[in-house]
Amino acid sequence: MTLRELLYRKSYKNIFNVIYKTFLKERKNNQITELSIKFENAFTELKSIEKQNKTKNLVVLNEIESEEEQIIDVCFYDDKQDEHYSLDFMDWGEIIDCEVVAPKKFNQTTIVAHILWEITFWGFSRKKITEERKELNKAVKEVEELDLEKLDIEDLDG
Repeated sequence: MTLRELLYRKSYKNIFNVIYKTFLKERKNNQITELSIKFENAFTELKSIEKQNKTKNLVVLNEIESEEEQIIDVCFYDDKQDEHYSLDFMDWGEIIDCEVVAPKKFNQTTIVAHILWEITFWGFSRKKITEERKELNKAVKEVEELDLEKLDIEDLDG
């Protein structure tokens, strides 16, 4: 099933309940209310994204257990590159029509909640994610252009 199909099958209220129970229980009520509105706007925007071309790329959820906690890892699998990537800077249009793969024990609401949590790490809209990605790329380029050999160690002291 694709992310788009999952979004249309599940109610926002149930999805946010999972987000709250998993990530937000320690937050103050006013923060929870504000985040609920932001997540709902992101949920609505995702559902409105234009249909994308069929792809073999996947959104993959895996369970990682550590001694302290259980973590659900969410990533993007690029079929052509045969690589997994983080979802947090992905354009939502690139993932909306990807098949979602997860362990059978995860229910659909939990799957959508974890994907929504992951993709909104840097912002709650496609536009904001694009802006943040551009800023990161700009910073990376500046670092790459920095000639470390010419940098005087005294310059690092501030």
